[in-house]
Amino acid sequence: CIRLESLKSSKEELEQQTSKLNRKNIELQKENNELLNSKSVLNYILEGNTISFGRYPQDESGIVKPIEWVVLKTEKDKVLLLSRYILDKRPYNKKDENVTWETSDIRRWLNEDFYKIAFNSMEQKKISDTLVRTENNSRYGTGGGNDTKDKVFLLSIEEVEEVFGDNIYEKGNIMCDIVDAIIQSFEAREIGSREEDDRRLLEILKNINVSINTKMEFVKTTEYVQKDIKYPYLDWWLRSPGERSNETVAVNGFGSIDKEGRSITINDIGVCPAMWVKF
Repeated sequence: CIRLESLKSSKEELEQQTSKLNRKNIELQKENNELLNSKSVLNYILEGNTISFGRYPQDESGIVKPIEWVVLKTEKDKVLLLSRYILDKRPYNKKDENVTWETSDIRRWLNEDFYKIAFNSMEQKKISDTLVRTENNSRYGTGGGNDTKDKVFLLSIEEVEEVFGDNIYEKGNIMCDIVDAIIQSFEAREIGSREEDDRRLLEILKNINVSINTKMEFVKTTEYVQKDIKYPYLDWWLRSPGERSNETVAVNGFGSIDKEGRSITINDIGVCPAMWVKF
């Protein structure tokens, strides 16, 4: 009888301790939510900072991990974020047809599939509805289409140039010239097969170890994306139209903007999402 009473007493103490821990966890969660909802949190978020928000597959086996974002701008109670890494790769549009950002498959994917997979309900409430304007291509005059209202979007030529400036593109073009020269050298000497040339070019790129620009070093691929890619750098889509309406501008793997654009159906171009988030 005494033993039963002792066991009963121990059970009651355990239940009391568990209850206290649960209450403490609720209090801590409440404090965390209040901090996230407080505008004062913006005092600790500066342009160039990296923050974690949402989750997405990122290692080679597809394990979901927190997404790292770089703060591009701060404005009153919200911040403009760009993914630190290329999170996925996919065509801008599945069919080869005239499209704009408004009608593209990638816009639907970002605001439906990606949005639902990457963010929980609390995080979704913090993502602003953004009026997205896509300018005509300044070089070719190709139309940018209608304005849209989006949760998640791709950057435009103008937004990339505003944030990163011009120096990066100069360095990127130098790298492109180096790569072109190497490829032309291979072709002129007719050395080896295409597969061997690709392998040698990859080794040269690794050995060059060029730092493109400190502001752009974060735009690299995750292991999840890299597993199917031959080269260490990947192009990533912008939303601006290219020379034709079935082409879209991309930033190449060395940091320069290809304003002529790429075919919208190319699969191996990366996705670097952007969004405005309220705190």
